[in-house]
Amino acid sequence: MGAAGGPGGTNRAARLAILAALGPLRAPVVCDDVSDEQDATDPSYDDAGIARRIAQASRRLEDDTSEQLVAHAARLEEVVRHREWRIAELERHIANLEARLGGLAEHAGNLERELSPRIAHAKNLESDLAKARARVASLETHVANVDRAQRERDARIALLEEHVENLEARMRRPLRLAERGIFPDSSDPHLDALFRHAEKLRADRPDLARFYPDDAPGSFWYWLLHPGPACEPAIAAHWPDLPPPSLMRRVVGEESEAGAYWRSGLIDWRSLDESLREAGFDPRAGGRLLDFGAGCGRVLQFFRLYSDLCELHGADVDAEAMRWCRASLPFAHFHALPGEPPCRLADRSFDAIYAFSVFSHLDEAAQLDWLAELARIARPGAALVLTVQGPRTIERFLAGETPQTVPRAGDLRRQQGAFERRSFLFFPYRRLALADEHNRRHYDDWDLDRYGSTFIGEAYIREHWSRWFEVVRIREAPDDWQDHVLLRRR
Repeated sequence: MGAAGGPGGTNRAARLAILAALGPLRAPVVCDDVSDEQDATDPSYDDAGIARRIAQASRRLEDDTSEQLVAHAARLEEVVRHREWRIAELERHIANLEARLGGLAEHAGNLERELSPRIAHAKNLESDLAKARARVASLETHVANVDRAQRERDARIALLEEHVENLEARMRRPLRLAERGIFPDSSDPHLDALFRHAEKLRADRPDLARFYPDDAPGSFWYWLLHPGPACEPAIAAHWPDLPPPSLMRRVVGEESEAGAYWRSGLIDWRSLDESLREAGFDPRAGGRLLDFGAGCGRVLQFFRLYSDLCELHGADVDAEAMRWCRASLPFAHFHALPGEPPCRLADRSFDAIYAFSVFSHLDEAAQLDWLAELARIARPGAALVLTVQGPRTIERFLAGETPQTVPRAGDLRRQQGAFERRSFLFFPYRRLALADEHNRRHYDDWDLDRYGSTFIGEAYIREHWSRWFEVVRIREAPDDWQDHVLLRRR
């Protein structure tokens, strides 16, 4: 045995340290020279004993580690087997699910094939239902329209019944102006004096009585007044003064004089009186009569014949002319009109309306607006006579038989094809070359692009005017100039 500090001592110390480290693993060892109870770390052990102890401890450690590893490996193998089994179970479950999904997909395909006709049928039903709903809505709209039309029809029937009652009341009055003779007594002293003068003339001349019987006062009136106030003192004594020259020129042209103004008014009165009767209005039966576009009373003054039976009215956009008429023609009522409708005249207030050479000068938009306004103020069944420049007027323009310069014959000739296609032509004035300075100032504020020469044919009238009126007849140029359109308010 070496000393404690020699190599032997060193090896021994090392072994003891190893034994100390292996202490927790040690177990009782049976040795030939050491009892079970003897402490293995005792320093009295020799190197061989220590080495033997180390070898034993190493064997025990290896055995213990191997057993642990084996046990751990066994546990891992068990876990792996369990997981493999679990995976296999999951794979079988997935396979079952896939099989079930395949069955469900097949079932869904079958259902889709079975339901496809039903779905198409349902869509057809939805389409039919939508159509049925639309039809119901259309029928409801139609029913509402029918109800509204029925109410309007009932209201119109009531108005027509009222109109018929008025007509019957008027017709019960004698259609002769006088119970005896040709002219009645008049509340107008000047008119009454003129009537008495006419009766005396007729009594003194049997030929007049034969030619103008008692039931033809209009014809005798025309004969009586034709010479004019300049040639017949009785007329001059009992007739209102003629208008100022500037007002006369506005309605008969710059070159016209008082005689032409008088004669043209009387001639147009006679033809309008005939047209009104044909349209259904006899002034001898009474009623309210409107001269629309009266100017300074060129035509209306001759309807004075009926002033004790009819309520006469005149209306015009020329406010100056209306002021003169109010002051000079007391047998009628006069109204200034605005430049465009509506006007202040009341709804359904006239039994008859005439307009001479008004729609001959309006552009299309203006004439349609004023037609609607005339329909508003006319009573149901009212008679209207509106003059227009038609085919005969065009012929006279082309032949140069008119002093008017709008349109020029060449311009009108180039537009004849358009008139034949549409039955409507309009040539704006744009400007007026007037010698009368007063009238030049008068027209300064007028929109002369909306006024001019208008030509209207029968096809256009029947297509557009029938919106408001029944077209009774179109008298073609009764005085070889403008056509008379005879209308009746619907």
